[in-house]
Amino acid sequence: MHEIPTEIILQHTDIDSPQISACIIPSESREGSALADLRAFRHQLEDFQELPDVVNKAGELMRLGGYGTNTNGPSFADDVLRIEYRGRCGMQLTIVDLPGLISVEGEDQIEDDIQVVKDLVESYIRNPRTIILAVIQAGNDISNQKIIRWSRRVDPSGQRTVGIITKPDLINEGAEKRIALLARNEDTIKLKLGFFLLKNPSPSELANGITFEQRQAKESSFFKSSPWKEQRLREDHVGALALRAHLQQIRIWRRTCEDGSSNMLSHQIFHACNTA
Repeated sequence: MHEIPTEIILQHTDIDSPQISACIIPSESREGSALADLRAFRHQLEDFQELPDVVNKAGELMRLGGYGTNTNGPSFADDVLRIEYRGRCGMQLTIVDLPGLISVEGEDQIEDDIQVVKDLVESYIRNPRTIILAVIQAGNDISNQKIIRWSRRVDPSGQRTVGIITKPDLINEGAEKRIALLARNEDTIKLKLGFFLLKNPSPSELANGITFEQRQAKESSFFKSSPWKEQRLREDHVGALALRAHLQQIRIWRRTCEDGSSNMLSHQIFHACNTA
């Protein structure tokens, strides 16, 4: 697994043609020519279909293994790829997607990688303006999930942590009841802002260019079919559309609490996940 920390900054403007740009924010450890090369990385994108190529070029410049012509190199870097979108998106928001937390060294991860990811995660979740999306796979035991423990440490009141349960299609038959209990926030581990249950597209669906509308239809059909339709799931906590609406509500509520003004504040949503 080789991943690049990525910030996606959404800026609402009334321009007719959206503007998408990419740059790299070098880590504090960079110096010399490596620092200069990373700072010089600038790309204008016509649309998001160009993003995979930009990510590959960024990974190569960060000297990560598996990107571009790099056959060897670290799995992670603490440089950040920043994508800025200016257009009619209806919000001012920063979404941060970081690598999953690593418990033990593996074939592609060494001890230095584990520390890099740990430092990155902690640097973001300590920020009191960050809304933490604690992503866990349905097949994993939630009591062993690091991100839940870490979020409770920095957000003991639970005012900015949302649980996201993914891959319900990959669990063992008969485990639906246990997952539904967690999704309804009725398990032994509870979050003040609750859990959301999502069914994301498969790799083949993504490769075939599944549209947003098709994704929503497939997700809705999945949870309306057995055995999920018998699990008394909360409709307002199932699916990507429900999650998006909930995050908008949280953002508006936090904006009101922070300054009571009508100004649009830029909140940071951190997407954190666990790996085995």
